[in-house]
Amino acid sequence: MEEAAAAAILQVLLQNLIEYSRDQVSLVRGFSNKAEELIENLDMIQKFLRDGFHLREDVLKKLEDVLKNRVGDKNGYKIEGLGSLNCLKGELRIDNLERVRNKEEAEIANLSNNPNLLKLNLGWMIGREGETTNYENVLEGLLPHSRLE
Repeated sequence: MEEAAAAAILQVLLQNLIEYSRDQVSLVRGFSNKAEELIENLDMIQKFLRDGFHLREDVLKKLEDVLKNRVGDKNGYKIEGLGSLNCLKGELRIDNLERVRNKEEAEIANLSNNPNLLKLNLGWMIGREGETTNYENVLEGLLPHSRLE
C-alpha cells in the first residue's frame, strides 16, 4: 500500500512538473513572440526617427542655401524662400536685401509667423550700381513678431 501511495504521489508530482514545464515553455514562447514584436516596433520607430531626421536636414539645408547664398535672383535664393519656413528659431541673418523690390515681395518672407525667432539681422549693400531699393517699405514688409530681443 505504501508503494501505491508513493506511486500516486510520484505520479501527481510528475504531472505537476509536466504542467509547470509546459507553462514555462509557454511563457518562453510568449516572451519570444513579444520580443519579436518589440524588435519590429523598435525598427519602425528607428525608421521614423531616421526619416524625420533626414526631413529636418532637408529643411535646414534649404534654409542654409537661402541664407548662405543670400537674397538673389535665382529660384531658391529669393526672399520668398523664407515664407514656407515657419519653424525658424534663434537668430536669423538676411543679406542683400537691396534685391528685394518692394514691401509686397518682402511680406512673402512671412517673418511674423516665426514666434521662436529671437534675433533678426538685416543687411543691405549700399551703393550698388543699377539697383535701387525702397528700404523703408522692404523693412516694413519684413516686420517680424514683436517679441524679438
